[in-house]
Amino acid sequence: MPSNPSGLQMLLQYFKEYYGNPPVYIHENGYSAPKNEELNDIVRIDYMNGFIGSTLKAIRNGTNTRGYFV
Repeated sequence: MPSNPSGLQMLLQYFKEYYGNPPVYIHENGYSAPKNEELNDIVRIDYMNGFIGSTLKAIRNGTNTRGYFV
């Protein structure tokens, strides 16, 4: 399944606009690597950078995002 970091940003904005900007904590967002294969850190780092960057954009746009856990 392709990753969609901008979807997370849109979801956080949706919570802000339609649910009164509740506090949001993001739990268990991470990259699952196939077993018995060498870990490709570049792919994992790009994945995490995309989601953390989108979360930061949402925070800067006023969402009440309080935590992001990997």
